[in-house]
Amino acid sequence: MQLKIAFFLALSVCLSSCETTAPTAENLAKVAQIPPNYKDQTVAYFKRTLKDPYSIRDAQITDPTVIFVGLVNGTSAPGVCVQMNGKNSFGAYTGIQFYAVAFKNGALFGVAPPVFDTCTKAVWRPLPELNGNG
Repeated sequence: MQLKIAFFLALSVCLSSCETTAPTAENLAKVAQIPPNYKDQTVAYFKRTLKDPYSIRDAQITDPTVIFVGLVNGTSAPGVCVQMNGKNSFGAYTGIQFYAVAFKNGALFGVAPPVFDTCTKAVWRPLPELNGNG
C-alpha cells in the first residue's frame, strides 16, 4: 500500500511540474531574481568543486531559467543549466555532463543533475570561462 502511495505521489509531482510553452508571470518573476553575476558564481563553484577543473572542455551555459529544486526547497528557483566534459578520477573524459544551478537570495545555493525537462529545451551558449587547458 505504501508503495502505491509513493508511486502516485511521485507521478503527481512529475505531472504537476511540466512546463507549458508560454512563460508564466510567476516564472518570469523568478528568472528576474537571478543575480547579475550568476556566471561568475557558477564558474567559481565548478572550479572549486571539480576534481580536475583544468581539464574541462566544451563548457556551455543557458540563459537564466526556472530550475526545479524539489519540494523541500520550494519547488522552483531561478537558475541556469551548465554542460561540460571533464575528466574523472582515472584521467579519462566522462562525456558531456549536465547540471542545474539554482540561486536563492542572490547566491548559488544548489547544483544537481537536471530533472524533468529543465535543460532539454534550452538554448546553449559557450562558457569559455570554465574551459581549462587540459
